[in-house]
Amino acid sequence: MSHLKRTSYMSLVLSLVLTACGGGGGGSNSSTSTGASTPSPSNTPAPVASASPTADPSQTVTTATLAAQAYLNAARNECGFGSINTSNALSLAANDANNYYVNRVAENDLSYVHDQTLGKTGYTGNTPIQRATYRNYPNANSSSGLTGSPRVTETLTTGALPLGYAYQSLNTAGEAMAQSLLNTVYHLGANMLPLRDVGTSLIKSTSPDGIERYRLTFLQGDLTLVDTGKTGQDRARTYPCQGSRVPNQFSPSQESPNPAPDVGSRVTGTPILIQVPQGITPVILSASVKNTRTNQLVPVRPIQNGCTNPIPGDLTGCNRGESSFDAAQAFLLPMDPLEANTTHQVVITLNNLPQITFSFTPTSAINPVIVKK
Repeated sequence: MSHLKRTSYMSLVLSLVLTACGGGGGGSNSSTSTGASTPSPSNTPAPVASASPTADPSQTVTTATLAAQAYLNAARNECGFGSINTSNALSLAANDANNYYVNRVAENDLSYVHDQTLGKTGYTGNTPIQRATYRNYPNANSSSGLTGSPRVTETLTTGALPLGYAYQSLNTAGEAMAQSLLNTVYHLGANMLPLRDVGTSLIKSTSPDGIERYRLTFLQGDLTLVDTGKTGQDRARTYPCQGSRVPNQFSPSQESPNPAPDVGSRVTGTPILIQVPQGITPVILSASVKNTRTNQLVPVRPIQNGCTNPIPGDLTGCNRGESSFDAAQAFLLPMDPLEANTTHQVVITLNNLPQITFSFTPTSAINPVIVKK
């Protein structure tokens, strides 16, 4: 992953793998996971009864794109990060990236993430910045990095369905893919940065084996680095925040880069983002997450100072080659899955900033239904 302090864009990827699981009567539900690459989906989905619903023909990749962007905007607005506005230039650039993906899928090449290859069909630029520049996003080729102006970030997730299946609601699938990008560390941080422009594209493609594959891309940018309305204020924002309902668990090993490589395949609770105004570096002095039903504390790990695994004894540096995130961000990672449908209280003490206290309710992740074609 690109280091936020050194480059003019950040690019991140998840894979949202949707496979059939047991279902009866009304059909099958998909199970959702995220990962650095796309595993092969199951080719033997559970049988679906003849009375199963069919895919909603009124829902298209266009309506699903709108649903995904609306989900992102709702999450940002709910927790005070501010709306993002549709940019025609960034929308075209996001579509370009996804069209390049479609061309690669047709060639049975699933390796494309962010960097395109000159000469291949659909090429519009090696990097997200170059593709934004190609679509005339102003000064997107700035080399001054995230401490300069402007900024461009690209996050994406891909998914595949079992052979012969389709989504009953493509809009719900778009929302699920957007949610998966926010139930993370690096991707969450990128999508909550103080950026004000966005291009969103969700596209469907079919690989030579007949499997439907989907890719959701958020391409965000801003012509200035100013955290509008927040610069100089002492208030920190969080996601989730007071009253939020978010997934109750997260698999660090299935985010790339991995924010907790030492836990292996262990499942944890959903990450909590703390973001302060630009120019301030948050330091978590103490933090707790309490299950209000049991009154028990959930063990938590701070992820801060731009490092997921700081050099021992040095809270200002990262191990060589390790990824970092925006200097105005820090995270809490609950080390156990959170009890679903139960209020959890969070208390965070930061350096030179007011104490943060809020409650949120973990729930099950959005699980779009799939149906036989």
